[in-house]
Amino acid sequence: MQKKDPDTLKEVLQKLGYCMQKTQSYSNAIKYYSEAEIIDPDNVWTSHHLAICYKAVYDYDMALKYYMKIADAKSSSILKCAKSFLPNANIPI
Repeated sequence: MQKKDPDTLKEVLQKLGYCMQKTQSYSNAIKYYSEAEIIDPDNVWTSHHLAICYKAVYDYDMALKYYMKIADAKSSSILKCAKSFLPNANIPI
């Protein structure tokens, strides 16, 4: 029996979610994206599409949660980048 690769499974779930999103089956898209998020909780692409789908079904609290998660991830990336260019600077990460 072949072992399942988590990255491959995540990609399949993301693609299924995207297909559902494109056909405006947002509840099903949320289901697939949420399963992909369990595998890779820090994936910005998945979070972005979850935010879009939650907004589409008028669940603004959940949409905001995912938009904030994206903003936090991007802020963290910017800080890490700054720290690598300015190693002696006092930049909190």
